[in-house]
Amino acid sequence: MIGTSRRAMRGEVQVKGTPIAYESALERDLLITLDFIPTAREVCGQPVTIPFTDATTGARRRYTPDVAVRFDPPIEPRHPGGLILEVKYRDDLFASWPTLKPRFKAARAYAAAHQARFAILTEREIRTPLFHNIMFLRPYLSRTERPEHLGFEEKLIATLMAYEEATPEITLLAGFACEDNRMRALPTLWRLVAQGRIGTDLTRPLTMTTPIWVAGEEAATWTDPHSYVLRPLLRCAADRERIASHMRSIWTVY
Repeated sequence: MIGTSRRAMRGEVQVKGTPIAYESALERDLLITLDFIPTAREVCGQPVTIPFTDATTGARRRYTPDVAVRFDPPIEPRHPGGLILEVKYRDDLFASWPTLKPRFKAARAYAAAHQARFAILTEREIRTPLFHNIMFLRPYLSRTERPEHLGFEEKLIATLMAYEEATPEITLLAGFACEDNRMRALPTLWRLVAQGRIGTDLTRPLTMTTPIWVAGEEAATWTDPHSYVLRPLLRCAADRERIASHMRSIWTVY
């Protein structure tokens, strides 16, 4: 069901195979992001209702955050309980801050008591290059390989392993002499990126000149069909872990 404004948009989106309701386009975009990130293992909409006392009136109130998410491995060792998130457009957040502040204070205390972290996300933290990359890559996850293209995947990975690090443009040029085959192989390359089998920094805009490499786990399962000596990947483990933990780049605590 779609409302009459961006604030009233309602619907459901599949997150890790479970439908979760959203109440704004911005909340939907966050759920799409969490569904794509493999380390976001448990995602729950409106996870808890937190009672609190209004310090001004003494009245008892209740507050329900928008989303909770647990990561495996945790993105912050101090917060194994994950994140409890409120999603707000920036203008709404600042316009209603006096009313919202007591709710957020109660949520912060609740999160701390449960080894979690409370955070507020706005369009500035959600609609980043990461989100736009995810929207581009998601359709490739459901693509099935045509029988005549079954060798493209192996060719792309073998070529990229030989280079250790390249770009989509260079990988296609090096792997396929025929321009038609390069064009046919491009969707396979984007599917491998979407699956995380080819690594890249998705927090930066994704283009044909973006650095890419074979993910460490993928490289370990392959033998080189062209007898190249498998050299260590240029990216160290710490750098790959930083790039994989995309959520580190999109939260802001007020």
